[in-house]
Amino acid sequence: MISYEEERKKVLEIAQKILHSGEVIGTSGNVSIRIKPKTEDEEELYAITPSNMDYDELDLEDIVIMNAKGKRVRAAGGKRNSPSVERKLHIGIYELRSDVNGIIHTHSLYPVTVSTLIDELPNEELPAILEEQAIYLGGPIKIAKFASTGSPELAQSVHEAIGDMGAVILRRHGAVCVGKNLDKAFRNVQLLNKASRAFLLAKSAGNVTPLDPEALKNCQRLYTATRQI
Repeated sequence: MISYEEERKKVLEIAQKILHSGEVIGTSGNVSIRIKPKTEDEEELYAITPSNMDYDELDLEDIVIMNAKGKRVRAAGGKRNSPSVERKLHIGIYELRSDVNGIIHTHSLYPVTVSTLIDELPNEELPAILEEQAIYLGGPIKIAKFASTGSPELAQSVHEAIGDMGAVILRRHGAVCVGKNLDKAFRNVQLLNKASRAFLLAKSAGNVTPLDPEALKNCQRLYTATRQI
């Protein structure tokens, strides 16, 4: 019998979704969920995908339960896997954002492609060209500075760039999407892909027109009002 079975099931479910939707290949990317303490004596924990394991081979006991220091909680059972190499990235977002309970890091093609155009993007961000992007992700999406996979520098870069947004793009690497729960984080993965693809198509046609300032403000009000619901 393993502990936190429901949380493990949800992480495994979303890991399979991002694999089969083409957001990750092999061992790339990672998924986590916050496990809130039920009593004052308990510590906050996180269920996260393991390091260096192909998503096609994952089962429930492969999902790691870790604490806020990124250490596997042995008492929670499961296999003796190490938590994802990007665990500090996840933990830092949970510490910064009380509204976030689920995080997905992907290597999605379209956001990565957008990040290679950084020199052509005002403010080093994906402009808000779709209403959905502004309502559900918060507006223009920042592109975090490049840093090596699993490094403290990458975690710091993401933490600085994400602010209160629903997503951040990692330069020449991928994207991180967050949500009140993992289902909403996965929705944000899909929306970021859609917005990135729309931008690239518009750019290839020669004309990218962002939302006008008033429309953007109205959408951002909705984002602020609903992101914790």
